[in-house]
Amino acid sequence: MIKAQYEQVQNQYINDLKELDVKLARCRDGVRLIEARRLTETQAFTNDIQSIKKRVINFERYIKRLKKHVDEEKTAELITELESTEVAQVDMN
Repeated sequence: MIKAQYEQVQNQYINDLKELDVKLARCRDGVRLIEARRLTETQAFTNDIQSIKKRVINFERYIKRLKKHVDEEKTAELITELESTEVAQVDMN
């Protein structure tokens, strides 16, 4: 009788361990998925920041050119620069 009870308890613990193992495997898969997503988002964010930095540098150069025309009071060149430059037109939209 004790052997039968021990066997039942043993089987119950084995089943519980198997269920816990399955849950652990699911949790590990979920963590891997979240980690992969986080890595992808981090890379995308880094690329976005680099792109924005490049655009800021281009705008700074553009503003310096415009300022040079204003300082030298070259209105015609300033107007030409404003009309012909795609930088201002793209970002105005």
